[in-house]
Amino acid sequence: MGDFNYPNINWTSGNNRASSAESSFIDAVNDSYLYQHVINPTRARVNQCPGILDLIFTNEENMLSDLQNMAPLGKSDHAILSFQLNCYTTLEEVTATRPQYHKGDYQKLCKELTIDWDSLLDPLSGDAEAQLTVLHDKLNSACDSCIPHVKHKANTKHCRPPLNNDMRKLIRRKNRLWTRYIETRDTVKYREYCICRNNIRNITRAARKKFELQVALKARDEPKIFWNYANSKLKTRSKIPDLYVNAHNKELTTNDCEKVAVLSDFFASVYVEKSNDELPILQDKDILQEMELPYIDCHLVEKHLKDIKVSKTPGPDGIHPRVLKELSSVLAIPLTKIFQSSLDTGSVPQSWKLANITPIFKKGDKKDPANYRPVSLTCIVSKILEKIVCSTMIDHLRHNDLLSIKQFGFLKGRSTNIQMICVMDDWTKSLNEGIPVHIIYMDYMKAFDKVSHRHLLHKLENFGIHHHILNWIKDFLYDRTQIVNYNNCSSTSKAVISGVPQGTVIGPNSFIAFVSDLPDNVTSEVYMFADDTKMYKRINNITDHQELQMDINKLDLWSKNWCLMFNPTKCKVMSLGCSRIPPVYTITHSDGKTVLIECSNLEKDLGIMIDSGLNFVEHMHMVAKKANGIMAVIRRTFIYLDLRCFNLLYKALIRPHLEYGVTTWFPYKVKDIEAIESVQKRATKQVKMIRHLNYSDRLRRLNLPTLRYRRHRGDMIEVYKILHNIYDVEITQGLLQLANNTRTRGHSLKLVTQPSRIEIRRNSFTVRVVKPWNSLPEEVIMAPTVKAFESRLDKFWNNQPMLFNYKEELRL
Repeated sequence: MGDFNYPNINWTSGNNRASSAESSFIDAVNDSYLYQHVINPTRARVNQCPGILDLIFTNEENMLSDLQNMAPLGKSDHAILSFQLNCYTTLEEVTATRPQYHKGDYQKLCKELTIDWDSLLDPLSGDAEAQLTVLHDKLNSACDSCIPHVKHKANTKHCRPPLNNDMRKLIRRKNRLWTRYIETRDTVKYREYCICRNNIRNITRAARKKFELQVALKARDEPKIFWNYANSKLKTRSKIPDLYVNAHNKELTTNDCEKVAVLSDFFASVYVEKSNDELPILQDKDILQEMELPYIDCHLVEKHLKDIKVSKTPGPDGIHPRVLKELSSVLAIPLTKIFQSSLDTGSVPQSWKLANITPIFKKGDKKDPANYRPVSLTCIVSKILEKIVCSTMIDHLRHNDLLSIKQFGFLKGRSTNIQMICVMDDWTKSLNEGIPVHIIYMDYMKAFDKVSHRHLLHKLENFGIHHHILNWIKDFLYDRTQIVNYNNCSSTSKAVISGVPQGTVIGPNSFIAFVSDLPDNVTSEVYMFADDTKMYKRINNITDHQELQMDINKLDLWSKNWCLMFNPTKCKVMSLGCSRIPPVYTITHSDGKTVLIECSNLEKDLGIMIDSGLNFVEHMHMVAKKANGIMAVIRRTFIYLDLRCFNLLYKALIRPHLEYGVTTWFPYKVKDIEAIESVQKRATKQVKMIRHLNYSDRLRRLNLPTLRYRRHRGDMIEVYKILHNIYDVEITQGLLQLANNTRTRGHSLKLVTQPSRIEIRRNSFTVRVVKPWNSLPEEVIMAPTVKAFESRLDKFWNNQPMLFNYKEELRL
């Protein structure tokens, strides 16, 4: 830390006016994977712009907390920086008995549970609660005899290579040899000690290398194992600080039990009381196909059990996912009976209505309970039945066109990527025609927690949901409870009186059904992904402005009718293009007052930072910072980072951040291409054996293509998905224009170049993909599957200069 005297560096975004010296300093910081914590000005003089000169760097992100800028001392013009250093935090060790599920005797467990389930459960048919109790008793009894238990010390660094008996014998022998040498001072004994010591070092190094490779191999499918290993190397531990008990007098909690009590009270306070108001009148829907009850058989249940990820945490019922997966063929029989009884009677076992809440910090003041998000953990067995019910319900809604075409959340054939492609195509087309666009980002007030159960069931009934399913959903929603857990402390249970339960499968699907009629109320374009809602309109004249304001009023009225209020303070308006009409819009607050919607130049839209100029500079800085942060974790954690280990970790943990939504923020300027490529360039230098090579040669040794090549390859994959109807045809229709003239050379799916006057439009997805797609041969574009297309495209582009040299152009 100190006064570095670099005032032009913008530490919060990538938009810098830095000199060559400052740019070199930024590169040095990034190459060292350091975190800079100061974001507010630290020096100010009269008639001068305040600047950030005093900087604090750490190699771990959470090493600092409570950073404050205070008044200078004496005549100094530099602020005092006050902060808390969290280095080497010690936590209380708690010893507890813990089952070792990875060492369980599952053959014996399978034999013990291969019993006559018909005689046990059939007499209780129609009582899912009693049947589930019988299953739990039998399963817990069998697990106690077949799953070994060991004493486990919590909060210890247990993620390390295991020691086998031979290694322990060698270590004991090394200790004895050292003791004998100290006693006798015999040089022969010392040589024996050195030989034994070197053997142990070689063996432990080999074990560490093998262990790290196993972690890297599982990083893609089970990232939890990687992060457990990475966190075991940290000098700091992220924890919840003392929280405000009362926001007015700033009284703080004193222990973990008080923390969970405060968080539990806050999470429960957001729910709304049951309303007896008259329900809104709904227009009768044309149900072309009646909903059928889901067919539940042992094969379907067994399939779902086999698909369970064993790294998941057990729910409130305590049944470990590894047990469910290993015993899928045996447990499918009793679970099928329990599921059928639950659906037939419309009753849900009480254990399936309990959620364990883990508080996760979002942003802002860590002492404020409002800045924590509740993450629910529910029973895994319950989620299997929820998947079966939801699959049937969503199929019914889609077959009868009851879901909005503008809803992209949790639906097959729709994704954040295709939504942003459609939206960006619309926006850039308007800007290309010289027409500005006003975008309204709508934000619900605790959307998932405030959905009225009465209103939701009213809509589902109107959609023609089968009465058995409707009764089951009703019982699933009512009488739910939740408990907040943190650091071996638990709160008292609190009733969940509203909302669709988060952490469940049926919750999000119920929500998209609840808001499905929202776009029908307006004339402007509306796009939704679950509760993320944006509305926009081309503003040619004042009439368009007035119509957009009327649409906001209509959405506001809809929210009042359905008791799902918008949060005016979080709703934003953004203007694209040069508009002569200012983006001034109003929305009604819950107290009846009309307030202005705040104007914004930067908003996060489905994980992508959208700016009013569509330059995406801030987004590129954000993803580069995120990727550098993960690379810093890898470098700090892994001792033996060879070619294979690096490849596995980079592809699983770093590259996805650099490629998420890249069809939207595709960098085409030289400085932006360099900025993104520098992340991969810096990362490849961490492999010692190829550090001396230049970037292109490092990529060849790693068989790793440039990010620029990957972006063009990703474009072609998206075009293939659109033209071959991998995405929902309803939303991609007309997005890409096929050529009518089939007599020209080339394949049968050639595209027409769309008009582009401005740079943003020329580099948008629907325009830039035309030339490279048209240059592909017939055998590539007519591949039967996406995987086959990727393989054939890689083979066809195998000799592209851009493959390992990002400065080269794509040769068509």
